[in-house]
Order: sequence, then structure tokens, then C-alpha cells
Amino acid sequence: MGQVIAHIPEPVIGGAATVRLAMVTVIGIQTLSKVSFTDNHNLLKVAVSLSVGMAPALLTTFYSKFPEWLQIIFGSAITSTVIVVFVLDLAFKRRGRLPGELGGGARSEGLTRPPSRVGTSVATPFPARRRARGGCVSHPH
Repeated sequence: MGQVIAHIPEPVIGGAATVRLAMVTVIGIQTLSKVSFTDNHNLLKVAVSLSVGMAPALLTTFYSKFPEWLQIIFGSAITSTVIVVFVLDLAFKRRGRLPGELGGGARSEGLTRPPSRVGTSVATPFPARRRARGGCVSHPH
């Protein structure tokens, strides 16, 4: 099998790699089209993450003065982008937490809190949880 792949002309491999990367780009654009940019949190996450991710691609010596272990991690555009977006997502979810909730709140997701109805169960943006009497979040039994 290795010999068959070794005999494939380089332009064919280059074309296949280009198509593969273009497909990843299109999937990323489709994913971003589903994100709400009505608040500045998501906009800031995408802008900062893409900026950090583009740094090693555009400025090849950008991380040359950093420690070697950091160069390995942030030398890859994909790795640095993913790490930064996860850290920013966690940071914004902690800041946008709604009172009484354990994790990131609906506010950080661009969702609104459902109206409180005493004595009835109201669906929340989190399918595993239901709002119980008094507005407390409880886990279903």
C-alpha cells in the first residue's frame, strides 16, 4: 500500500490536501454561522482565537523567544487557536453565570432565562435540568 501512495504524483497529493483543508474551512464557517454574535463575548472569542492562531502562520519567528514547551504547543495554528478559544469560553462562562447555577449560565450562551412560574415545570436551555418551584435548579429524579 505504501508503494502505491509513494507513486502518486505530488500535484495530486497537493490538490487532495487543498480540497481537504478547504472542506475543514467550510465546516468551520458553517459552524460559525450558527453562533449568535449579538453579544460581544462570542465576537471577542472568535477574534482573539483567530488572531493567536494566525500568529505562527504569518509571523514564523513570533514564538522563537518563548520556552521550547510553549513553542511546541503554540507553534501550531490549530492547537493555539483551540486552546485560546477553550480558555476564553471558560472565562466568559464563569463571568456570565446566572445566580443559582453551577456551570456557565444561559446568558453566556446568548440565551434568555425562561419566565419563573410557581408550581409548574418550565423547560430551560439545558435539557437535563428543569426549573423547580421557587426558581431553584434541580436534577430530575
